[in-house]
Amino acid sequence: MADANIGLQIADEYIIEEKIGKGGISTVYRASQFRLKRPVAIKLLHDHLVNYHFFKRFCREAKVACTLNHAHIITVFNFGQTKEGKLYMVMEFVDGEPLSAVLRQGSRNIDGMRALDLMAQAVGAMAHAHARR
Repeated sequence: MADANIGLQIADEYIIEEKIGKGGISTVYRASQFRLKRPVAIKLLHDHLVNYHFFKRFCREAKVACTLNHAHIITVFNFGQTKEGKLYMVMEFVDGEPLSAVLRQGSRNIDGMRALDLMAQAVGAMAHAHARR
């Protein structure tokens, strides 16, 4: 089944190109910001969750995320609601292997120093985010 969001234009500035991940409340897409000619990631809240409660939660998440500036935290550029009612968040696109894929390969394939480095990055990012609260 084709994804209806592929090709969707958002805020007269972005066009969704392909799905790169899906979670419990949202789907993330690779998109292009055509004015600046750069790739971005766009998170769209699942349509069935667009209600007052999730709208407030999504906006709060976006506003907090926009204030974070850390090497191991994705930069959020913009957020809003489309004229069709879809809630979106525009983020920095980082090409690479997701941590979940690295972890699925099995802990036997990750040496101790690599595991320590990954944990240090995650803990540093979390500490930064919690310090900004």
